[in-house]
Amino acid sequence: MPARKEDLRRRPDGEWLHRMAADLRDTFGSMENDRFGQIDFDRFHREELPKLLEARGQVFSHADASVVRPLAFRLDDGRAYTYRPIDHSFVVEAGDENAHTVVEMAEDQWCAFAWELRSCFALLYAEQLAVTRGSFGQMARWEPPLRVAFDGQAVYDIDDPPELLDASGEALDFTRTFTLADPHEEAADFLSRAGFVHLREVMDRDEIEALRADVTAAIAGARPDDRRSWWTTSVKPPTGSMATAW
Repeated sequence: MPARKEDLRRRPDGEWLHRMAADLRDTFGSMENDRFGQIDFDRFHREELPKLLEARGQVFSHADASVVRPLAFRLDDGRAYTYRPIDHSFVVEAGDENAHTVVEMAEDQWCAFAWELRSCFALLYAEQLAVTRGSFGQMARWEPPLRVAFDGQAVYDIDDPPELLDASGEALDFTRTFTLADPHEEAADFLSRAGFVHLREVMDRDEIEALRADVTAAIAGARPDDRRSWWTTSVKPPTGSMATAW
């Protein structure tokens, strides 16, 4: 019989995953539900965001500043605000008449985006946003600077990214792997720095074969437009280039 998620959680080594999750909660801080409450869309843009921008200073990297264009968020009730770039930051203007790109969504989805509960890609794939003017590529390019503005995250320069270091100050080894027998504190620390962790020998061969059988059956049963599978076309970009729509 295929292994179910419940069975995996009951395995003795499942406690290792719970301990690592607890370490991550300590690392990132407690996420109380009331933190992710409703945001007043108008007050945020008229009062709170301008104060945040004044406190943050630079929010765009040099690479960002050269490509971002005015971006507007418009709710489905018509309220809208435009973020207009100025040097390495931006100002907030009411309306969307002068926006290069306009992104429309429901207020709840905008709140989820502002809290970073959902990325722009998550909203796009869930069909919970619409780009009514311009291109989605602009919103994707804006998201990292918006995390700087909204949350105070560090400015990230895609053309000159900072080196990631381990706990000893050495360059992080991205090829490093862990097993369930390794100290969970080390794996949690790696995950907090790299954003991923590679765990080996978590599942045995029978469990892998059960998963493989499920995937094979799903592929065989998938059909275009069945709204349960994602179909795409493979396109090989020109050598040395990355195709991005602005």
